[in-house]
Amino acid sequence: MILNTQIIKSVIEVNVPLKEVFVSVFHYDLMKFFKRLPCSPVFTYSAFKIESFRPGFEHTIYFLNGNGARRRLVSFLPEISFLVSIDNFKTGSYIGLCEIEYQYYFSQSKSRQGITVVCCEYRFMFRYRITEILFCIFYRRSIQNHLDAFLAEISVASQKDFFSESKI
Repeated sequence: MILNTQIIKSVIEVNVPLKEVFVSVFHYDLMKFFKRLPCSPVFTYSAFKIESFRPGFEHTIYFLNGNGARRRLVSFLPEISFLVSIDNFKTGSYIGLCEIEYQYYFSQSKSRQGITVVCCEYRFMFRYRITEILFCIFYRRSIQNHLDAFLAEISVASQKDFFSESKI
């Protein structure tokens, strides 16, 4: 099956060491990104825990209408990257949407000491070309703006966590 894919990326620099940023971002509730999208239905889920740092861990996201989707940790490379997949949508709200993947990459800035670069990439995969076109027309730009703001929020949270812990 050939999937039609739309990729949305964002990058931010954080003035926190790489190890602390990685842990902070991984523990941050990344599902908030979807909860705040205007096109996203209400859902509940369980956040990843420390014992879940192994690829293959999965759980079900439940939508208000009783349907669900599978959320799975696909890869986890400490202090480098992690990849999460959401698929098996069992709701009519996402007809044509096959899968969403989000991957976060972490690296140290080559030009500035103590700066961590966080890159994220969200891939929306559609079964039908028409669904991809409608996504581009109605949602792509607002999701890009939302992702940039979300990454800035994550940056502020990781800096706050780092500086509050380092004072203790």
